Amino acid sequence: MVNIIKIAMIPAFISLTGISCSDTSEFNSGSPVKKSESDTSDSIGASGNEADVIGSNGDPITEVLQTIKEVETGKTDILWVLDNSGSMSNEIDLVSKNMNAFFKKIKSNSDARVGVISSIGDSGIALTLSDEIREDLVLYNTGVSSTNALNKTLEFLGVAPPGNKTLKFLGVAPPGRGLHFGVGKFFFRKESSKVLVIVTDDDSRLSSDDFLARLKTVIDIREFKLFGFTGTPESKCSISKKGQQYINLADMTSGKIFDICEEDWSQNFDLLADSIIDTIKSKYDVSRVIKETISIEIGGKAVSKDKYRFVNKTITFAENLISDSDLEIKIKYLAK
Repeated sequence: MVNIIKIAMIPAFISLTGISCSDTSEFNSGSPVKKSESDTSDSIGASGNEADVIGSNGDPITEVLQTIKEVETGKTDILWVLDNSGSMSNEIDLVSKNMNAFFKKIKSNSDARVGVISSIGDSGIALTLSDEIREDLVLYNTGVSSTNALNKTLEFLGVAPPGNKTLKFLGVAPPGRGLHFGVGKFFFRKESSKVLVIVTDDDSRLSSDDFLARLKTVIDIREFKLFGFTGTPESKCSISKKGQQYINLADMTSGKIFDICEEDWSQNFDLLADSIIDTIKSKYDVSRVIKETISIEIGGKAVSKDKYRFVNKTITFAENLISDSDLEIKIKYLAK
């Protein structure tokens, strides 16, 4: 039987920056968005006209943000899925030893929600967690076999199997599934950075393409990355199978795979946390939903369109494009 230890319901809209609750923006840049009122610079796209300021009648909007922000306000949702089959005793122990430090680092640098799908307890092949972080985790206490980590993820998120068009809401289980199908339907928040971390010594029976095709029915996969501790072509220890589907997903989503055979996982847990935090640092919000960008500059230098993407009000820059210097980001765009 599946045991739900903790799950939180998420309000439809959350105001973090003093904007009205009817505003669908959920990412806080850390400093108030400043609109140019008399911009007469020579920067690309900045004409200094009033239309650039208020975006009236469909005219462009120009906004100025700062590169340095309070990164701890950035939303990130991280879901761990741990294979707890018989061969995973040592690996589950390594996760247990490193989870506290990872959790503290992520929580101190972001508005983080962390969830775990696996057997959780003090006996068998089960994850052990300190009381300190148990209270802040979303825990889905259920067994994960060596090949069904991706399937368990979709089950948690409430993604119905192919061909089943009727299961659209929380609490309805498809044939052969437990009563708690879809209990994590609201785990991934709107416009958060969404991260899935898989830990297994086997491969998935669900293909990477099929997983993404089903996942994108419930989240915007442009905001999604997969990381994993799995078997790789370089693995030297005994593994059931190389995690090729996870390797594919990491490549497809700009994530990363760590070799499950490494004896000390502390460094890789640090690298994982840093990668997630760097993603948060690269996200900035403007005040209106973006229809089309006209120009973006950082510190007076133009940024090409292949160095960023936008979803709704949020612009995500390529990692490492934003330096630690306090620079202006000037964004000129058309709003919906």
